[in-house]
Amino acid sequence: VASWLPTTVTAPLKAIHSALKRIALRCHSGGPGAQVLGSYLEGPYFTPQNKGAHPPELFRELNLVELNELIAISRHTLRVVALAPEKTGALEAIAHLKQQGVRVMLGHSAATWKQTHAAFDAGANGLVHCYNGMTGLHHREPGMVGAGLTDPRAWLELIADGHHVHPAAMKLCCCCAKDRVVLI
Repeated sequence: VASWLPTTVTAPLKAIHSALKRIALRCHSGGPGAQVLGSYLEGPYFTPQNKGAHPPELFRELNLVELNELIAISRHTLRVVALAPEKTGALEAIAHLKQQGVRVMLGHSAATWKQTHAAFDAGANGLVHCYNGMTGLHHREPGMVGAGLTDPRAWLELIADGHHVHPAAMKLCCCCAKDRVVLI
């Protein structure tokens, strides 16, 4: 591993601020080992339906002022924000983050195919750990998974440990998305 993005999880905002400051310090000062390229904010902008290990009592609504504050606190080293695309204000937040140079990944969500596709149209870059914490593939409602597999703009993070995702589902992801798959 030559470089990486330390990732936060859903936590009190004060703890997220503290983590972003520490990550920014490492980005700007360097240090031994793999280079820290910036931070990845996984939460708190999710919905309870597919929360995974994220505590729903700490979920927050999307707010452009708050997002700008996170970017500033990170000293502009915030590289990725994960969010649920069906949340109020999500499309506006996605477009805003894209304009600020921050990538947006979608996950921990109950979004439909249509909502996910609209998020890609707004500038979202892909899915957080494809299949996990999102609406699955169904022949009448392809869900987030279907949107990610079929949209050539979408990067798909995949936990390929044989536990989180069945080997056949991993194969389907790799067959559909090919070079858009990111193993995490």
